[in-house]
Amino acid sequence: MKKNNIHATVQPCFVTSDTWAVQRLGEERLRDLYPFRSMIQEGVVVSGGSDAPVETINPIIAMWASMTRKGREEEELSLNQAVDLYTTNAAVNGFEEDEARIFEGGRGDLTLLDSDIDGMHPSMFRKVGVAATILAGEPAYSFEGSPELSA
Repeated sequence: MKKNNIHATVQPCFVTSDTWAVQRLGEERLRDLYPFRSMIQEGVVVSGGSDAPVETINPIIAMWASMTRKGREEEELSLNQAVDLYTTNAAVNGFEEDEARIFEGGRGDLTLLDSDIDGMHPSMFRKVGVAATILAGEPAYSFEGSPELSA
């Protein structure tokens, strides 16, 4: 994939929901299922998706799933790698690299979380909520009870 500049879009929620995998693939082939970290380490641009409505559309749950790979710890993503799936890498795979940064005069799409995730243990990540979103520099969503957003 790297050699041919092929990028990947993956659905991390399948890591937790594909309970059929061992039965259908067997233990040996299961090792090769969802190699997110391996692809990233090889230089493949990997972004995340949801496959909604089959899985939850919530990227927080998907990032959590990519960081907590029970039985496949060698494929667990770091917090930064998991966040990159849904931010920088998603912009690259959507041909919007220039929109993946926050800068004066930029589009200004932001998601504000209700928790400080820096240094958070991966198992706790699924408890994080979205406090607000800003799209094109304008408030688009604010969780009830969170401070009022001002443009």
